[in-house]
Amino acid sequence: MEGLPRIAAAVPAKLRRERIRVIVCEGEYTLVADLAELPGTSEVTVRSDLDALKRRMLRAARCRVVAVDGAKIGGVALAGPCGLDEVDQLVTGASADAEALRVIAEAGVEARVA
Repeated sequence: MEGLPRIAAAVPAKLRRERIRVIVCEGEYTLVADLAELPGTSEVTVRSDLDALKRRMLRAARCRVVAVDGAKIGGVALAGPCGLDEVDQLVTGASADAEALRVIAEAGVEARVA
């Protein structure tokens, strides 16, 4: 069918995740959009793969410290790498909702505003 964009063949998740892990671990900073340029990937698969990598890192950690933009505290998210019950310490900004931080602290998570 002429005129339709060519779709890259799907890359197995294990291979795709290993490529992303290597890029993230060897580099200092990588944009999701740049990772989505890899053959067989999209921003959706990259975000999913990065969350899987973060979950593996959190499972391996003795102390789980999560940094979250203050504007995202108290909001609703579709997905993320872990639940609040899997976090030991949360570091956020001054824009974080004070009531949400109180609830987080009551859940047993040390919440720090940096």
